[in-house]
Amino acid sequence: MENKRSFGNVYGMVIGFFSIIMLLAPKLIALGFIALIVVIIYGVAKRKMFFKLNIISILFISLYLLYFIYSGFTRHPDLANRYIENKLSFLIIPILLLFIPKEKINYYWGIIGFLAAVAVLLIESYATASFCFVQGGGRACFLASQFSYQHHPTYTSAFFVLAMVMSSFCKSFSPKLSEKLI
Repeated sequence: MENKRSFGNVYGMVIGFFSIIMLLAPKLIALGFIALIVVIIYGVAKRKMFFKLNIISILFISLYLLYFIYSGFTRHPDLANRYIENKLSFLIIPILLLFIPKEKINYYWGIIGFLAAVAVLLIESYATASFCFVQGGGRACFLASQFSYQHHPTYTSAFFVLAMVMSSFCKSFSPKLSEKLI
């Protein structure tokens, strides 16, 4: 009997879990990072992952370090310290992505997790905006920060666009996924 819990499948499931946490419960993102770090540590310990530098990660890390250095020259160090913490994902995610799995990764649950989380986020945003509209908030309830109250409107737009692209090209991402979605 074949073991369906290969490292590639578990890694894909953790990516899906990370997507769900990131989109639906951003205040709990530390749980997603912990799960991802545990899987990466396990993968490195069992020699299922290797470390490989790439230019994009180096650029993101450099961007964060530049931001960190620049924040020392501000007139508002209290705000700068908070923003340094907020931008920590520009450092953590590129470092985690420098660890590459040796075997093929099954991104099925990662894609499903992301698409499901975006669908829930969209429904939640429409429900909140509709409730605001009924309470007398007017058309402004369906605009920008009123509509996407959980994330910055730019991030929410990026999530929606990425979900549309992923769903329209799901066959190229995974034939197994497209069979189950269609």
